[in-house]
Amino acid sequence: MANSPMDRRAFGGQHDRPTGQGAEYTGRYLVLLEPDDLDNGLNALRSSADIASVERVGGKIEAANVTDFLERPDVSVLFEELGAAVVEVRPAKRHALVTTAEATSSIIAAEPERIVYASPITVATQAPTEFFPAYRSDEDVVARYNRAASAASQDPPWDEQQWTWGLQVIRANLSNLSNLTGRDVKIAVLDTGVDTDHPDLAGRIEAAASFVPGESVKDFHGHGTHCTGTAAGPVNPQQGPRYGVACEARILAAKVLSNAGTGTDGQILAGMAWAVARGARVISMSFGVPVQPGELFPQTYEKLAQRVLALGTVIVAAGGNHSERPGFVAPVDRPANCPSILAVGALDKALTTAFFSNGSINDQWGELNVAAPGWQVHSAAPGGAYQLMSGTSMATAHVAGAAALLAQENPNASAVDLMASLRRYFPRDGNPLPAAVPVMSALAVFLEAPHAPKGSIVPLEVLDLQTGHTIHALAHCGMVTKVDVKEGPLYVQAKLADGQVLTAFADMHGTARVTLKPHSTALEDEQLSMDNAATSSNAFPALEREVAALYSGSWARLWRLAADQKSWTPVPFEPIALVLRSGALQWGVDEAGGCALQVGGDHIAHRCVLLPPTDQVTVTLTYTGDDELGFNAGYVLQAHSDDERAEALLAYNAAGQLTAAQIIADHYDPLAETMLYDKVSSPVGAIVGGYHLLRSRALGQTCEWPKNLADWFPQLPDAAVIRIGQLLQASEPDQDEVRARIHQALDVGLPSYTDGLRWLYRATELLLAATPESEDVAAAYQHLRPYADAADWDAVLTSFRGDPNEPTVEQHTGPLDDLERTENTVPLVPVRYAS
Repeated sequence: MANSPMDRRAFGGQHDRPTGQGAEYTGRYLVLLEPDDLDNGLNALRSSADIASVERVGGKIEAANVTDFLERPDVSVLFEELGAAVVEVRPAKRHALVTTAEATSSIIAAEPERIVYASPITVATQAPTEFFPAYRSDEDVVARYNRAASAASQDPPWDEQQWTWGLQVIRANLSNLSNLTGRDVKIAVLDTGVDTDHPDLAGRIEAAASFVPGESVKDFHGHGTHCTGTAAGPVNPQQGPRYGVACEARILAAKVLSNAGTGTDGQILAGMAWAVARGARVISMSFGVPVQPGELFPQTYEKLAQRVLALGTVIVAAGGNHSERPGFVAPVDRPANCPSILAVGALDKALTTAFFSNGSINDQWGELNVAAPGWQVHSAAPGGAYQLMSGTSMATAHVAGAAALLAQENPNASAVDLMASLRRYFPRDGNPLPAAVPVMSALAVFLEAPHAPKGSIVPLEVLDLQTGHTIHALAHCGMVTKVDVKEGPLYVQAKLADGQVLTAFADMHGTARVTLKPHSTALEDEQLSMDNAATSSNAFPALEREVAALYSGSWARLWRLAADQKSWTPVPFEPIALVLRSGALQWGVDEAGGCALQVGGDHIAHRCVLLPPTDQVTVTLTYTGDDELGFNAGYVLQAHSDDERAEALLAYNAAGQLTAAQIIADHYDPLAETMLYDKVSSPVGAIVGGYHLLRSRALGQTCEWPKNLADWFPQLPDAAVIRIGQLLQASEPDQDEVRARIHQALDVGLPSYTDGLRWLYRATELLLAATPESEDVAAAYQHLRPYADAADWDAVLTSFRGDPNEPTVEQHTGPLDDLERTENTVPLVPVRYAS
């Protein structure tokens, strides 16, 4: 809170004009109060800082009154529903205000009010003089204009006669929502206003208000009209292609930026309160203020965003356009850098990060959450016209429209759920949109690899023989994988971990299906009917006898940690699928996080595998035909999560340095960082990504992400272990935190992944050697030692002989003589093609 705001006025003085390119202030303060204790906080400020008299604003906010209050130098404004105030204070009393805020429990935060700017850049089709006023250097304007012109000349072609390219991307990425329109969902666009007479928007605006002194809601700038059109333009515009994402959403237009594209925090706060009071499900904010590397997010906006989320409203905001990629990447602007605000970056027409788009370089926070189309975006313009604009502003409008579609699909979803859904549907900065390219058809590829475990993942290449373009995908052995391709002749190739190459040709006309199998040479030989094989009584006659013998007298049991988290207890479970393919008995388990699956029987040694922490887990028990007494003793037990990125990364790491994996090796370190970043939407993906980065010794680059993972997911042992691994890779590990994280992990079970057990066991050994007198560390080591002795160190998931309470080095087969075998035990019975 110790900033140096420029004087705005001193109870009756005049506004100071913004100058320079650094942070600009008005002289007022934003103060966030405890919602249940507003008066005590305000009284404290009156007493110590002599703030101006307070006008309370609540209920259905009248814009004219609020605008008048914000302009008066003798008035402070309190927005009651949000528990936030814009406070007038004399310059001589600012220090007293800050110290009082720090000392008063009913005041959460206080910081100077800033001036903010719209967040577009100008595209090459517009004159350089039309750059927005946030850019004050003529040299900077010309340089950025030339860069934009160069980028535009290299854009890949998109057919935009019926749909804009941005809308094609959104609808492809949200293909399951393509029949939705955002009907009755309210989108509030806080911007430079809107052209209320535009033929595409005139009948769609439910309410409009201006919080800019002396200006109506009418948009004479163009930024607000463009963003409103992108978010909620009509299904049939007057001219040109369709450009609006949520074509039947209800528009709330709040003018918080002037016709020059600037505004204040107070005006934004007023617009937020107005939008929430009118039931907005989405607030779109395409403006911001640049921040410095390492600068923390504003506490006031973060707390406000948390309160708005609790009221059911999602805030999406532009990440900013101050980068000059690849040489320079600027941090995400405020307020988009707040964790509870969805920060949006821009994609160009090649579906890569736009050169101007800011990025996640402030690792503690300031993460860019999603990226969307933001280059040469066609939308509405004032005067009933249309124009192209570029910037994270345009990307933000696309995401706001998508949020309305999701809200229509899930009307009872919380705002937090909507944010999580948006993270799933959209990529993060720097990642491609594989499902969002212009597609004609889906090629169905069946990968038949008898010696590879069913469900294991193999890199796949599909070469378009007409264009020379190669699509990289991931195929599951023994399963059908669909790849979006254009029509025409295709060459399909898969490289297995053992170096074997499987190939096939396909001629795409509408639909096509190919089967990749060893020694296949012709397409006619490839196109086998899975359906016929499924219904044939002689599909696997010899194999059926082998598998039936293997599973005779065999069983499976699911374990969960007991309530005291000190012991494991067998619990009833019902497999949701039983499938026999190529000798693999496969079943899924719902809500399998924090579970261990034990398998044993007459032909199978008793063995446990910890299941990955996700809701959907598929477990495969594959007969190997090798009955020699090893750890597996005739079978391989695997479990797969529903996170495809995590499974792809595990498959790559299992392949090691084989040529088959090197094709996409450069993709995996960035992928692992992205997965660790996306910890909220997929904890299991973050864990797999974290272990990959530990293995490649790249985890130090992600700074606070492992710590955040451990702090945000204390119920996951792997989260704590990844933080331990990061600490151990430092030159001087923090022993106190290592000890604390060891206990954090063991208090909630065992790591799900073998990498985690290895790091946890090693950390305990090292810490015990350094502090042999530590009884708690010695106890942790003694607890882990039996699991380490019984572990299968070659497995991906933590696996050991025995059961979770009593790991053993003994190789034991047979029935469960010492345990109940009623509802807690499921017999392993081979079932062919049952669902």
